[in-house]
Amino acid sequence: MNRPRILLLTRSPEVSSLRKAVLESAGCDVLMPTAECEMLDLINSEHFDCLIICNMVVPDAAVQLVELFKGTNPLSHVVYIKELPYSQPLKAADICVCGLDGPNALIVAATKAVSPDPE
Repeated sequence: MNRPRILLLTRSPEVSSLRKAVLESAGCDVLMPTAECEMLDLINSEHFDCLIICNMVVPDAAVQLVELFKGTNPLSHVVYIKELPYSQPLKAADICVCGLDGPNALIVAATKAVSPDPE
């Protein structure tokens, strides 16, 4: 079976590196672009099973990125990592998880997102 391909977007390289390691340990292939042009190139040119976007991305920009991602990966799902349990979720996301819930919650959300029926 192919490893799920995940595009991970956040503004913090340290947080991205940690989340990438967690997801890779769960059997995922994770790309985490560090520049906006790289991120846009990846969204426009490659297939991903899931987009994980962090609350550190400005909400308006996050919505635009989700729309762009869904345009090129229409059957893929989006996981939004919100800061606090009571934080507003990103409405454009399919699944929301709280960053404070730790690595296992991220793995569960990503696994759910790449399953055939994430509901």
